[in-house]
Amino acid sequence: MNIENDIATTLVRGMRSGGDLRALVDDLQQQHPDLDDAAWDNVFQMARQRLEDEAQQHFKEAEALRGLEGIFDGLPEGTSLGEALGIKAEQGDPVALRYLNHISSPEYRLKAALQDAALRTHPAWVEKESGFQWCGSGEPLAGPALEEWFLRHHPAKAQQIKREVWAEQ
Repeated sequence: MNIENDIATTLVRGMRSGGDLRALVDDLQQQHPDLDDAAWDNVFQMARQRLEDEAQQHFKEAEALRGLEGIFDGLPEGTSLGEALGIKAEQGDPVALRYLNHISSPEYRLKAALQDAALRTHPAWVEKESGFQWCGSGEPLAGPALEEWFLRHHPAKAQQIKREVWAEQ
């Protein structure tokens, strides 16, 4: 099952970089002639599920951005997003109120704190003036995969972060 997971990861990475599906699969089958049809079906299922999960996440992110369109309307140039949300929320803007409510939730704050800790801890992520930069090989470890890495490699620190976030309630 672990080899199937690795092959699914390779397949997804190849597809993301614009690789030809038939050529990718042919190459992987040559590398792994010992896998039977059921194993390949499992590989394809895992790869499809990952891509569908990513697509769903992208749609959520796009919807969040759609909701922020116009948030700076009527505000001075240079207003930060946080300032704009605060001003618009005070004016009763439903999008600003919903967004502020979301980012104030313990679930969101926990996810953000774990992601921040993971970025600061992972050896392939380097903090620059403009943010974090991936300096590892291959695709950057990000999102849920980065969070899982942090939970697996730094469980005590993750538990401490969870306690701190939930204590702020």
